[in-house]
Amino acid sequence: AVTLVCGSFLFSKELVMLMTTKDYYHAAYLIPQLIIGILFANMYVFVPGLAIVKKVKTIALVSIMGALVNTSLNLILIPVLGLMGASLATMSSSVIVFTIHAYLSGKYYFINFSFPKRLFLFFLCTSFSIVAGLYFDDVSFSNIGVKFCFTILVVLYLLYCLLDEQDSRKFRKLWFGS
Repeated sequence: AVTLVCGSFLFSKELVMLMTTKDYYHAAYLIPQLIIGILFANMYVFVPGLAIVKKVKTIALVSIMGALVNTSLNLILIPVLGLMGASLATMSSSVIVFTIHAYLSGKYYFINFSFPKRLFLFFLCTSFSIVAGLYFDDVSFSNIGVKFCFTILVVLYLLYCLLDEQDSRKFRKLWFGS
């Protein structure tokens, strides 16, 4: 998922140019926020606690609250930021709903994973991708190559950081021979 988000920051302009006409090129800057929104809107499957204990009313309340947050943010942000406001509202409400869903689900079915570490890595890689995407903004073969190499490095870094100690030793031995 992080690779998809990073790739959306890096390659959204190229994808829009490849798949649409000039009339839609300006929409490329919306894609990363929308992808993050879609990602978080669908991540609830990784925190199944509420579904396992059949807390349907709680799930519904969280969803309704998310719709209210999205609507409120749209009313505030669209007049000021236009389409960017709408995409930021969608992204923000999806993150909020997932966070609440994950917190409540954890009370019923705890999943032991390092959420803060993963969140930190997500924001770190996303931040670097934003900077790289802004720096290599022109659409050219050389920039596409640099962006592709950057994406590969992000994937390798994430794999390395998310491995446990035993797998980390195997990874180092495989790549560095020590």
